Amino acid sequence: MNITVSKENYLKAILHLKTKNGHVRAVDVAVALGVKKPSVSIAFRKLASGNLIRVHENHEVDLTENGYAIASKIKDSYVTFKQFLCSIGVPEEVAEHDACRIEHYLSPESIKGIRGIMTRTAE
Repeated sequence: MNITVSKENYLKAILHLKTKNGHVRAVDVAVALGVKKPSVSIAFRKLASGNLIRVHENHEVDLTENGYAIASKIKDSYVTFKQFLCSIGVPEEVAEHDACRIEHYLSPESIKGIRGIMTRTAE
């Protein structure tokens, strides 16, 4: 399954909401992402068919093992980029926005390099 930026954003939102609230429903994801519920329904069908989420009879959603792995990787990248940008003086609101955009495009090697710079700087 091709993992698009949109799918990654849905997975990351599901992970965030599950951690924050203990459960996730389509309406929660719609609010979090600022999209309409029909868009979430379409995305959920695609994510479920790719074995990235499970939608239960009570309409709650859970990440599968594969979905969780992808969401965790994206979240980790986001946190790394946000911390890095803040550490070089970028205002937090700008860093959050930019990190959300960057998280999808840099390679694991670049992420590792940024973490290395941050670790050396913190010492």
